[in-house]
Amino acid sequence: MHAFWNATDEPVCLLDLSFDQNFDEYLEALFALREATGRDGPAFDA
Repeated sequence: MHAFWNATDEPVCLLDLSFDQNFDEYLEALFALREATGRDGPAFDA
C-alpha cells in the first residue's frame, strides 16, 4: 500500500523511480521486520 499527500497548501512535485530493484529481497526484509517488532498494518503503526 502506498499513500502520498501534500500536507500543505503549497504545490508539490514528486518523482518516484525504481530501476532494477530486487523486490523479493525487500519484501522478505519487510516481513521479517514486521514479525520481529510485532507490529502490523500498512505503516507498522503501534
